[in-house]
Amino acid sequence: IATLSRLGTTDPAKQVEAIKLAKQLSDDNPKDLLSNQIYASLLLYTGLKQDVNKSLTELKALVKNHNTDPILHLDLARAYFFLNQQDEALAEALEAVRLKPNLGPARSIAARIYEDRGQHGKALEQTEIVLAGDKNNAEARLTKDRALAGLKEFDKALPDLELLQQQFPTYNDALYELGNVYVELHNPQKAQAVYQKLWEGTGPNVKPDIRGFLGLQTLKMQEGKWQDAVAALRDLVQKNPKTLTFRYTLANFQARAAAGMPGSDPQRKTLLQDAANNYQEILKTTANSSDVWLRLGSTQQLLGQNDAALASYEQAS
Repeated sequence: IATLSRLGTTDPAKQVEAIKLAKQLSDDNPKDLLSNQIYASLLLYTGLKQDVNKSLTELKALVKNHNTDPILHLDLARAYFFLNQQDEALAEALEAVRLKPNLGPARSIAARIYEDRGQHGKALEQTEIVLAGDKNNAEARLTKDRALAGLKEFDKALPDLELLQQQFPTYNDALYELGNVYVELHNPQKAQAVYQKLWEGTGPNVKPDIRGFLGLQTLKMQEGKWQDAVAALRDLVQKNPKTLTFRYTLANFQARAAAGMPGSDPQRKTLLQDAANNYQEILKTTANSSDVWLRLGSTQQLLGQNDAALASYEQAS
């Protein structure tokens, strides 16, 4: 079993070998928890959707029979999170924390989900507990910085984001958030340098990051070039209709451009309606995002759809 665990590397050939051996071990020992857990874990860590779906099936069966094992709940949370089933992922992460309060990875998953939903206070609470036991945890630090930025405490988020970028120069998630904070602090020169670095690739073996492109479009919005930014994002969404981040950015751009127009401008209503449609499309997948519900409500209010806006605000609360 120990040898089998070590085979679970990022080498695809070794992963296939490890999974094959793990499956045989699991089949030979169907009632052995560890054998089955290793098989499910190796499937999970390939990062391939078909394997994660298999892992999910295995883990759900294991949890049914061993529901007091926090690591099983953690792995199940990881599988759900990978498959973008955030409600289930959060429930499993919190159950793992209930069973083992110092289980940092479970708190980190919960924190990321809370932050993605715009629940900055809850995200901050979870990350602070993780960092109390592991102050250098880069993922928890980034989630905390994102939460601080969400709470408009940019002066607290900025120093650590800059330090993360120095310590982990190819940690694109941290670099992207740093660019976003520079935008909020009205420092377009630094923001542009960060986004350009992302778009060009942060290292010799690091692919260009599309978020750099998105950031550069954000700067165009700040410069008043909203037509160029909206056109670029609309084209990106048409090519990638299932990528919610692109659609979310487009909706925000449309709403922002419309907000600066006089009520008599015919483009205003078109932009607002397109933004509302995009927010509604996002909510088909992430129905618990309070941030998106709030943005939808605000957009509907600007359109004069007050009943719909009120319903959206209620969903956000």
